[in-house]
Formats: sequence, structure tokens, C-alpha cells
Amino acid sequence: MKIALVYKSSTGFTERYAEYIAEKTGAELVKYSERKRVESSDYDILVFGSSIIAAGISGVAWFDKVKNEFKHSFLFVTGANPKEDNPDLEKYIEAEKIKGHDIFYMPGGLNYEKMSAPMRFVMKKMFLPMVKKEQGEDSIMYKMVSSSYSLYDEKYAQPLLDEIRRVFA
Repeated sequence: MKIALVYKSSTGFTERYAEYIAEKTGAELVKYSERKRVESSDYDILVFGSSIIAAGISGVAWFDKVKNEFKHSFLFVTGANPKEDNPDLEKYIEAEKIKGHDIFYMPGGLNYEKMSAPMRFVMKKMFLPMVKKEQGEDSIMYKMVSSSYSLYDEKYAQPLLDEIRRVFA
């Protein structure tokens, strides 16, 4: 079985997971900007990786349009928070499963240095002051979003890798 792994990464976390998953599965890595070259006649499995930003998955409309053309399709998303510390994230992931997404969450982090200028502006000038006002400067949330950090760990890719291997069996 051939696997295409299309990924959309703005700050590097999704790309890092995509590279790791491709290494472990033999998938062909394809940047989102080159997604049109991925044809279901050439691949059995489509894996799409992107990020959750403000409860939306970047690029998911494309994935929804093409996922049923493949024998199997999987979606993995990265975000700034650990899954365990975010009950709203769990509800969101369950809602995506109801929509028919075979979805896997992998914590990434924040990388202000690679973030687009508009997103950095929103985070630093709008979101951070809001968190400070609502939760305080000493809150865990404020400390987390006030600077860049990484939660990347290959162990978070394991459930997706296990599922891909199950499909191959």
C-alpha cells in the first residue's frame, strides 16, 4: 500500500510530526501547497496533517473533499495545548469524529519566531492581554502563551502509526 502524507504547517510542529510519521510508514511527504499532485489512483492511504487554530482545522475543507477517494484516510492535528489539560479540545475532537474524521491529536506548542506577523499580533496584542485580565499573570495559561515552547514528542504519533499499521495488516 502506498501512503501520501499531505501536511500544512505554519510554525513547524505539524511538519515535524509529518516527517516522523513518513519516516516510520514510508509515506511520501507532500506540502499542502503541492496537494493537487496527490491522486487517489496513485495512493491507497491519505494522511493529512494540519493545526487547530481557534477551534478550526486549517485546510480541512480540501481533506473533506478528497478523503473518500482513498481506501483509507486519516487526519492528524497539532495544537498548542496538551490534550489532557483541555476538556474543550476533547469535545472538539469527538465532534470531528462524528463528522467522519479519523482524527488524531498531537500537541505541538507555540513558536512566535515562525508565526506569521498577523497571527503573532493577535496572540501578543489581543489574546495574551485577555488571558492576563481573565486568569492573571501568574496563571499557567498566561505563562504558556507568553513565550515560545514545544510539547513535541514522538509518542503522540504512536496511536496514528498503530492505526496505519492495522490497516496494512
